[in-house]
Amino acid sequence: MVNLENKETLLLGAVYRSPNSTDINTRNLFTLLDAFSEVHCNYKLIVRDFNFPNINWTDWTTPHGVIHREFLFLECLRDNFLYQLVDDPTRYRHGQALNVLNLVIVDNPEFIKKVNLCSNLGASDHVALEIILDSTITKTEETVQKKKLL
Repeated sequence: MVNLENKETLLLGAVYRSPNSTDINTRNLFTLLDAFSEVHCNYKLIVRDFNFPNINWTDWTTPHGVIHREFLFLECLRDNFLYQLVDDPTRYRHGQALNVLNLVIVDNPEFIKKVNLCSNLGASDHVALEIILDSTITKTEETVQKKKLL
């Protein structure tokens, strides 16, 4: 949890879903997103590589039927009133189709000013994402009391 201006809170999460994930792991992801949506805070932001290559994020469709994991992922986002903000490909590999794999998922899209696709990090075939928030993060210092043991 991150403190923002005016004592607002941000729940920030990162997910990596392997392209070889089992159906059980994918269902666990859906359970995680359900729980994520139920946390009480001002804003929620979850990012990273979800590996759903056949989702068209412009119109939120997939060529797969209603029991396929990509369709179920879209339904999970809709059911939890979550928005995905990346439309442009985030993975480039020579000889393969371009894909939107790295996602920015939020509960309130107005909280995000802009998402920029940056250059690849090192030898990765994924671009880096820069997420500009429409808020200011304030740094608070926590005081920890230590007791001296005799």
